[in-house]
Amino acid sequence: MNKKIVLTISICLPILYFVGQIIWQMIFMSQMATNSDPIYMVEALFKSMTVLIFLALILFVVTTITLAYLVKHIQGNEVLTSGGKVLWVILIFAFQSIPMLVYLFKYIYDKPWVEHFIRPEGDTGKLTIITGIVTFVPVIFMAIFMVKMMTSMPELMSAAMSGATEATIMAVIMPIILLEVALFFVVFLVFIYYLVLVIKNEALDSGSRTMWIVLLFFFNIITMFVYWISYMLFQKTVTHVTDTEIS
Repeated sequence: MNKKIVLTISICLPILYFVGQIIWQMIFMSQMATNSDPIYMVEALFKSMTVLIFLALILFVVTTITLAYLVKHIQGNEVLTSGGKVLWVILIFAFQSIPMLVYLFKYIYDKPWVEHFIRPEGDTGKLTIITGIVTFVPVIFMAIFMVKMMTSMPELMSAAMSGATEATIMAVIMPIILLEVALFFVVFLVFIYYLVLVIKNEALDSGSRTMWIVLLFFFNIITMFVYWISYMLFQKTVTHVTDTEIS
């Protein structure tokens, strides 16, 4: 199998593990609502936790090997300056999957696909509008998710109290699971969009660029709105630097 494909799969494994945990929690909650036998629930919990711990150990080994490979690749990357190498290593160790994927597409696949979409050919008004729409998408998904959660709770409690079957309860929970997974991937994609946008903004010096990247990781959605308002909505032009200037 191609080395790049293996690397991509290994980087995506933590994301899949996180999504799997969400689905498992929802399924376990539905079982708790339909089965009142405490011995059965303890056994089911023990078996599930054993599987999750085993998968976590495998994930730890895979992630460690992936980190070692990427750090070696970063150290040998002639495009990056010494400061750029230090920044990438810190980002990859601190936040893992997301900066790993960004580095993978930018320097290993050598296909920075996001850049071609966000780099305007002339008037930046179109870019500002597109970015504004992209910024509001996670908020809309989050609102839909919260409304679905609030409206499903009475139905879920009623089904549990009336002794409904597991299939009935799962019919209530499954839309919530799908919305939560969709919300995760929407925020993930918008985050990558903004990460590349910040890196390419020549109005930022290296210190400010690092600050915005850190803020994106810790306060993603709020930071996106602040950045969009500060550097796009209330600024006539947003220009971009070349790859060599940011390296």
